[in-house]
Amino acid sequence: MTPFHLSCAYGHIKIVEIFVKNSVILNIDLNSVTYTCGWTGFHCACQNGQLKIAEFLMENSDIFDIDVTGFILLETSVIAKNSTYVASSVAESAD
Repeated sequence: MTPFHLSCAYGHIKIVEIFVKNSVILNIDLNSVTYTCGWTGFHCACQNGQLKIAEFLMENSDIFDIDVTGFILLETSVIAKNSTYVASSVAESAD
């Protein structure tokens, strides 16, 4: 996993903000996938219950929410029993 992926997974919002705001300068592809599971930083955040980071990425970057297996993030979160992201997604779709 890259430092960006780890920052997303472990909830380091300030570091994620730096990566996003400087992604061009730092040559960071925010949609790059990890070699171990094929997840983006967005997937890592959601899978680990880092909803603030997931929301920040949705608002401040062009994220791609389909992993390399073809699952959308909601499906992956249901499989992983991540109720934080599932509840947030369901609430948003109801609005």
